[in-house]
Amino acid sequence: KKEFQSFEGEVKFRIVATVVSDFHVINPPMGLVTKRGKNIPVAWEGFRPGASVNIDLYVDGVFAENLATGVSGNTFEWKVSKKAKYKKDCQLRVSDVRNKNSFAQSNVFNVKRKIPLVVPYSTLALIGGGAAYWFLRPEVFDPLPDPPGPSK
Repeated sequence: KKEFQSFEGEVKFRIVATVVSDFHVINPPMGLVTKRGKNIPVAWEGFRPGASVNIDLYVDGVFAENLATGVSGNTFEWKVSKKAKYKKDCQLRVSDVRNKNSFAQSNVFNVKRKIPLVVPYSTLALIGGGAAYWFLRPEVFDPLPDPPGPSK
């Protein structure tokens, strides 16, 4: 304070700060297991009001595909592709269209087949077994007729 008592003139300050924001993906919830072809509601919060966002899918921490671009609001309905190849460790990343550094990632979730592999293979085995039986079944012969009775 003593050093500045005799100072006269203009003082300029430069303030440098790191903005910490609270972006969250609320849905899908942690541990979700869904099936191909199902809809997943995606919800987020913390972005600036009116912000448009991009929604990307990451599998095992690696970008897999863009699900939506320029979504307004704070919800999106994602229909999981019926032909999806991904299975485990999926995450959604919601990022501000104007600032890619403003983003939030969902909890990890898993995607299962719509019909378990056992169903098509067991059906195929049943049909194949029936066809094999039909074509390879033993031939049934008519029994020999009874011999004629003794003559009188």
